[in-house]
Amino acid sequence: MIYIDVLIILNTVIDYFLLKITGKLAKRDIKLWRIILGAVSGGISSLYIFLPTIPIFLDLLFKLLICAILCLITFGFKTIKDYIKTTGILLLSSLILGGGFIGIWLLYKPENMTINNSVVYFDISPIVLIISTSVFYLIIVTVRHFTVKDGEMAENCSISLYINEDNYLLNGMVDTGNSLTDIFGLSEIIIIDERISKEITEKLSKDEYEKRYRAVPISTVSGKEILNGIRANRIIITANKKSKTIKNPIIVSSNTPIKDGWNAIVNPRSIL
Repeated sequence: MIYIDVLIILNTVIDYFLLKITGKLAKRDIKLWRIILGAVSGGISSLYIFLPTIPIFLDLLFKLLICAILCLITFGFKTIKDYIKTTGILLLSSLILGGGFIGIWLLYKPENMTINNSVVYFDISPIVLIISTSVFYLIIVTVRHFTVKDGEMAENCSISLYINEDNYLLNGMVDTGNSLTDIFGLSEIIIIDERISKEITEKLSKDEYEKRYRAVPISTVSGKEILNGIRANRIIITANKKSKTIKNPIIVSSNTPIKDGWNAIVNPRSIL
């Protein structure tokens, strides 16, 4: 027996991580509300499981259509090349994950697993599914991390930081030891010199500062500490003659001076 609520919830979880993987591989920033909307839309599309079994060719076309719709919802439309890229990555990720599920189903015929029209249903605890899907996500991200070519990594970059109508030009150092990220993993964090941070915050009203304020917990060799940060409107990072715009990053103030002429420290992921 298939329960519709369980079917939608479980496939929403799967689609959430598939969209996260797509964003990582396509180097795209994702707003939380858009990825949730995309994942829920994917979960609803899993009702496709109740339709009569169709030929594999039509099933693939339907899956391609769903991936195209989910990418439009989650990532929007920038260029046709970018749209094809994100749709292709999502489709390939879905086929890899679905192929693994089908392999398990064919080999072991688990009683609590149903597959029809490439839609998977598990009569298992959502916690188990979340953990297993999270592991799949971490594997993909790890593989991507270790397959990035060293030659593609810049040692420095220029940063245009925008807060309200103000624009700050920064000289950024790409630090492979910097792995700061927010608790949800959805915002990039840029460390800037304390002097510039003070200049920025002095221009903000008390209410706006409190609205933008973010406390960023970090771990260092000396223990755990909290960095004070604010939410910026956007930054444009330029490295290796390529530019990348990041919306709503968190800018944190360094507790120690940034030396050698740099005034910002960037996570390598931010320029990929």
